[in-house]
Amino acid sequence: MKKRKLYIIINIIFLAFLTLNTQYPIPNTSFAQQNNCQASIDKTSINTGEAVILTIICYETEDMPPPHLPATDNFDSRYLNSMTIVTKYNNLPVKATKHRYMLTPKKSGTLVIIPATFDFNGRSFSTQPISVEVTTTLAKAGQAEQNLAAEKTATPVSNEPVFVALKINEDTLYLNQPARLEVKFYVNKKTISLTDVEYPTVAHDNFLIGEFSNPRRQQEQIRNNYYEVVIFDAVISPAKTGKLKLGPAQVKCNVLTQREKPALGISGGIAESEYEYAKSATIFTSPAIIVNVLSFPAEGKPQSFSGAVGSFDFDADVEPKEINTGGIVTLIMKITGSGNLSMIPAPPISASGFKISEPETGTGKGVKTFKSILIPQKSGTLIIDKINFSFFNPDTQVYREITKGPLEVKIFKTEEAAKQPEEAAPKEQTEPYSLKEDLGKDIVYIKDTLQDVRQKGAHAFNKWYFWVLQLLPFAFYLCILIVESRRKLLKRDQAYARCLKAFKRARGGLNKAYALLKQGKFEQFYPEIFTVLKVYLGDKFYIPSGGITIKDITKIAQEKQLESETAQRLIECFREYDSVVFVPSEFDRGKMLKLFKDITDSITAIERQKK
Repeated sequence: MKKRKLYIIINIIFLAFLTLNTQYPIPNTSFAQQNNCQASIDKTSINTGEAVILTIICYETEDMPPPHLPATDNFDSRYLNSMTIVTKYNNLPVKATKHRYMLTPKKSGTLVIIPATFDFNGRSFSTQPISVEVTTTLAKAGQAEQNLAAEKTATPVSNEPVFVALKINEDTLYLNQPARLEVKFYVNKKTISLTDVEYPTVAHDNFLIGEFSNPRRQQEQIRNNYYEVVIFDAVISPAKTGKLKLGPAQVKCNVLTQREKPALGISGGIAESEYEYAKSATIFTSPAIIVNVLSFPAEGKPQSFSGAVGSFDFDADVEPKEINTGGIVTLIMKITGSGNLSMIPAPPISASGFKISEPETGTGKGVKTFKSILIPQKSGTLIIDKINFSFFNPDTQVYREITKGPLEVKIFKTEEAAKQPEEAAPKEQTEPYSLKEDLGKDIVYIKDTLQDVRQKGAHAFNKWYFWVLQLLPFAFYLCILIVESRRKLLKRDQAYARCLKAFKRARGGLNKAYALLKQGKFEQFYPEIFTVLKVYLGDKFYIPSGGITIKDITKIAQEKQLESETAQRLIECFREYDSVVFVPSEFDRGKMLKLFKDITDSITAIERQKK
């Protein structure tokens, strides 16, 4: 009986299992694994020389490293960037990692992007094959002309959202010849957002490179893409002959990626979302270039040539030209023009009868001077021999030598030296010794007018103002002591120093932002007003101002006990700025005025609360 009941119970459980499995089938895990990754391209048909952007989305991942694409004979691949996004997967909002690649076809025809398989956190991912139609539309001659034009204009041909180009104004240089180097950083702001762009670094073995000047900005169109170009200039000069490699150039910056953290409601939908923009350090690298460096021609080279390259003028003179013995003479040599001024040594000096000091060098814009002190060792007319300066002009490819002098300097004996022999000889006494009488010493003159008269014993030190004046040095010293103590305190306590100057800097920045708003420069207003806010918060609370986010505002409000209204107003300002930067739209003057007022009121409230 017991066995029969047990048998019935087992049958009921089995039938219930079959029923549930029919209505709610068990998901196929292998199918899910194959669909946890999706690949797509922006164009399915391109011409030779163009490129496609391959996008791979890996669902239910975060901070996933870039997958390695398999090598193929069809495409050259280059990794662009990655970002964390929130998207729907199996009708549920999930996090996903989005990777982007640029693929350039190696040939024409119907080419297939080979599927990629990779693992991450114990899960397997694989992409599907994708076909791309590559056609040839330009003739070879036309393509060659296009390539030649691109080389002459030094305009890179690329579909990448960000890339670096290295350019030099001369492909062929002479040894030590200066040239202008340009590092051009191209950014397509419609597809990517960057921040904290650093000055470039350039591999310059066998080259001397100066400091980069302040960057310039311009707009360029490459095919159908519009780029904002940041140009860094520097002066370089080769230190060796031959075909030398210059570069590559690297630019470091942070790529902003949008992160959305959804709060799930009861129904499984997204109730509200908070966007954050995380920074990921990225290095963009340019191709290297080859520079042909020639040696100086042997024909016509002067003996005085010391490596000066460019177009120069030379002058030399002495001051003064007439002195007494014991004086000094200054020889001034001046080289003006354009070229490698910083590398030019002083021309050699030969002057008999002088002791010559080492020249003192001074360099300015387009001029270099050498000052030497000459000490005469004897009197008379002394000669400074001819001074020769030669240089090589790369434009005319000829040498030129400039000669100045000889220069004359007259050295006179002093009167004491001239009289010294006469004073050395003793005088003969021809008259007997007698007292000399000073006439007029016994005359006393009578004053006919009464001039300044004061009471006997009335001295200045008996007056009150005399003692006040004596206290002035002590008061001055006390002021200096107070100022110096304050200076040392501000230098030692950076937090206190930044806090003191925070409001003053913010007030100046707010005035500038309001001026931009009045002038209608709306594109410049948002970066300026947001920079003012970040710098103020960084100075006031002694935190790095570059990476302040909404999380930092919440943390500051809790730690510094800011008013809830002020904290909420600051958060709304940050959200307003993020919406303008990452979701471009028409500029609204009313919203801009409100943002300006909110930031001003927030700064005023913080200052009032912290007093």
